[in-house]
Amino acid sequence: DEFDNNFPRELDLRIEAQNMRTASAIFNKRGFGHIVLVPQLLPELCSRSVLVTQFIHGTTLSDLNFNLMTIEKKKEAMRCLLTVIDAIGASLFLDGFLHADSHAGNLILYTTTSLKNEEDITLLRPALIDWGQCARLEATDLRFLARLVLLLQTHSPTFLTMALTEHSTGEKKKFEQLLLSGGRFSL
Repeated sequence: DEFDNNFPRELDLRIEAQNMRTASAIFNKRGFGHIVLVPQLLPELCSRSVLVTQFIHGTTLSDLNFNLMTIEKKKEAMRCLLTVIDAIGASLFLDGFLHADSHAGNLILYTTTSLKNEEDITLLRPALIDWGQCARLEATDLRFLARLVLLLQTHSPTFLTMALTEHSTGEKKKFEQLLLSGGRFSL
């Protein structure tokens, strides 16, 4: 049972700490490290049963009250959400690393200041927390997932057929060409 296999891993917080180090390295490599925060570990205080990270002063996406936000703040929040989606997508499809618990309660929006044109400006930034459930995906899993994403994006019966049946080498080759061309290949 999946629960029985994963639950003990969730209790070993050294695994979550390693997932955080991996995610931070991937985000840095892919250009998201300065935009999407993975909380810094305090390794001298961490153990199998204790995980200590920097505290992030902010609000989870699930706790935001969009009705009380200005249009500008709503746009900033949406920009943060789309940036996190890009970062998770890049780490998944380029590095095979999946944060498997990416929900609104694990995304914190916080403010930071930056200097722009010799003036301090306040920016809304995203932080992604709770790295206990992560996975490494193999190439075959990533191909299937890419097909599923294309299917969901295009609603194509051809993609549905390809995603659900892999009986034809010709279809596989066409689908791989489509993926490599960014979806601009005519079936």
